[in-house]
Amino acid sequence: MYPFFTPKSLRVAVVLLHLKIRNFATIKEVEVDFGSGFSILTGETGAGKSILIDAIMLLRGDRGRTSLVRSGEDQSEVEAVLSLERAEETCQLLEESGIEVEDEMIIRCLLSNQGRLRRFVNGVSVTADYLKTLTRPMITIHGQHEHQSLLQTSSHLDFLDGFGGLYPLREKVGKFYLHYMDLADRVTKHEQDLNQRTERIAELNEVIEELQELSLEPGEEEHLLQETKRLSGAENLIQLLSDSKGMLIENEMSLMEQMEFLRKNIQESSELDPSCAPMLEELEQCFYQLEDFGRTLQKRYDLVEINPDRLSFLNDRLNRIQRLQRKYSLSHSDELCELLKSAEIEQEELLNLEENSQMLEEQKENALMELKKNSAKLSAKRRNISTDLDDQIIKQLQHLGMEKAQFQTRFKDGVSIDETEWSEKGIDHVEFMLSVNPGQNMKSLTQVASGGELSRTMLALKTVLQTHDPASVMIFDEVDTGISGRVAEMVGQKLRNLGFQQQTLCVTHLPQIAAFSETHYVVKKQILKDETYTEVCKMNTPEEKAQEIAQLIGGREITEKTFSVAYEMLEQAQNAIR
Repeated sequence: MYPFFTPKSLRVAVVLLHLKIRNFATIKEVEVDFGSGFSILTGETGAGKSILIDAIMLLRGDRGRTSLVRSGEDQSEVEAVLSLERAEETCQLLEESGIEVEDEMIIRCLLSNQGRLRRFVNGVSVTADYLKTLTRPMITIHGQHEHQSLLQTSSHLDFLDGFGGLYPLREKVGKFYLHYMDLADRVTKHEQDLNQRTERIAELNEVIEELQELSLEPGEEEHLLQETKRLSGAENLIQLLSDSKGMLIENEMSLMEQMEFLRKNIQESSELDPSCAPMLEELEQCFYQLEDFGRTLQKRYDLVEINPDRLSFLNDRLNRIQRLQRKYSLSHSDELCELLKSAEIEQEELLNLEENSQMLEEQKENALMELKKNSAKLSAKRRNISTDLDDQIIKQLQHLGMEKAQFQTRFKDGVSIDETEWSEKGIDHVEFMLSVNPGQNMKSLTQVASGGELSRTMLALKTVLQTHDPASVMIFDEVDTGISGRVAEMVGQKLRNLGFQQQTLCVTHLPQIAAFSETHYVVKKQILKDETYTEVCKMNTPEEKAQEIAQLIGGREITEKTFSVAYEMLEQAQNAIR
């Protein structure tokens, strides 16, 4: 349920000029031009009046259902054109969002048969939340579920604050409340931490002592593993290097010795045949390279270290690191360094906990003072404006045929500035009370209101609230539930009066209400070739309007009498609003 007022008091002046619907439920294609005053929609049950409401709800950011896409079509489309001539705040919101502002705003929604819903404002794709923020202050829809909201006492405070324009102060109180509750939670946690502090500090001391003694450096484990690998293979390395030296230099018929014989042979060959001289040069280069390689091999052999004590130390060190890593369930040894740092920080915080708790307690008390002050201010304003609301509601109920009705905004007895009573809405709990007949005690709406009384009470509330915070487009669906006759006539006149203030659209089946409309639309359903089509027709002449009102009176068969009654209703309605 969305309240009939704008929480942030965004006042808008928007008129729904044009509505286009394609492939939406039983609608193949419909285009409607709306008037700026009081318009009504009539039609037989099942003709599709609710489909138009569903389409407009899409434009307000509601979710779409795949069942709304016309059978056999890929997607449905709903497009509205709204006038922005006097909607400065709406234009500002569009500009802040980078959307081009013109005299008219076009909202377009595309719903695929796969359930994907795309939304556009002046051709720019927007989110559902943005569309809600943009359109819900300017288009309000009041149906049977809104009437039922009157039976929920939690909504009564919303109505009262909307009437009094108290939402800015209420939001301020809400912020103080959330700030106070946050501090209260933090104080409670600190008290729990204080109780657990001794045990936790002992745990942290053990961790810190163990890790400080380990004195691990980042990346140390990797270096230890490399050194361990090298020392573990030292004996094997010495044997391999020794064998290599033997083959190259030391053994009988070593490679160097054979190279020496080869060099002598090639030297003698070059003396016999000078063309062999180049081979001698190449061979001597190989000989010198082998000599260099032999010296390098000897140096590396001399550097090989066999140090079992160092190897034992490395293995012990690695075992300590890996044991602590497993103990604290860490994936890498470097995380031990991070654990030490975090443990030291937590230890310092716990040691300073008493000082921090005192500071938090002072902050909590300061927040409590601000909350009390602003909550008391809000409560006083509510009590002051509640009598004004009661008087205006009573006056409106009298205009709606409830001449003896009494209405009262009752505050829950005994509510004081007590923490258990607080919420983001403040400290008050209110309930709307109603007495319909003289001599009856005031009772909750849930106990005394019939369907018709509930509809009229809602309309009375709506009329009063609109005076303080008007929406631009009001749509009433099933406002005529439980009423008829003279009461329906009064409701029609009230809706017509609302239409003087802002654009008002009403779905009705009562001729008394229809007679007061400035513009009358009829929703019709046809079946052609086993397909259902819904169309919307505007009644352009008094005769057409009288014809439809006559059908509302007497059904399909219109007699001269019902036609005459329809004309009389129209004349009486016109006289009533003059």
